[in-house]
Amino acid sequence: MPSPSCWRHQSLNPITIVVTYQAFGFSDGILFWRVLGGFLIANLVGWLFSRHNRPEDLLTPRFQDSCNVNSHAREQDRGVQALRMFGAEMNAMLPALVIGCAVAGFIQVAVSRDLLLTLGQNPVWSVLALMGLAFVIGICSTVDAFFVLSLGSMFTPGAVVAFLVFGPMIDIKMLALLRTTSPHRHSFF
Repeated sequence: MPSPSCWRHQSLNPITIVVTYQAFGFSDGILFWRVLGGFLIANLVGWLFSRHNRPEDLLTPRFQDSCNVNSHAREQDRGVQALRMFGAEMNAMLPALVIGCAVAGFIQVAVSRDLLLTLGQNPVWSVLALMGLAFVIGICSTVDAFFVLSLGSMFTPGAVVAFLVFGPMIDIKMLALLRTTSPHRHSFF
C-alpha cells in the first residue's frame, strides 16, 4: 500500500503548485484542477484504507517489521541508521527505477508524432493516452508539469490535468514497490 504522503506530495506540495503555476499559469484551470483533484483523491483513498477492519493486514510482515525497527531504533547512531535505511530504500527502488527509465526511453523513441496528434484531438482518447503515459514514465510531481507542457498543444486541458493528477499516484515503479509492501498483489492489478 503506498503511503498517503505519495498522494499528498502532488496535491499540497508548495513546490509542485508553484511549478505547475510556472508551466501553465491559470490557463484552462489546470492548476486549480490539479490541486483539487489530488486533494480529493488523496482523501478518498486515505478514507478507504482507514475503513479496513485490520489495516495491518494490508502490509507484508516484512514491511511491518522494517517500519517497527526504523521507528523504535533509538539506541543506534543516527548516521548508521540513516545509511542502513538508505541502503534498504535503494534496494527496493533501483530495479523499479531502471525498468521505468527503460520503458520511458522506448516510448519516447517508438511513438510517432502523428499518433500523438490523432490521440490528442479526441477528448476520451487524449485523457487515456496521457494517463497511460504518466503510468509508464512515472516522473516526479515537481517536474511533470514542464514535461507535459510540451504536449499541451496536442492534447486537451482535461488530458493534461489527468496526467498531472494520475501520474504521481501510480506508475510502473509504484506497482513494483506495492509488491514489496502488500500481501494482496491481486487486489492492485
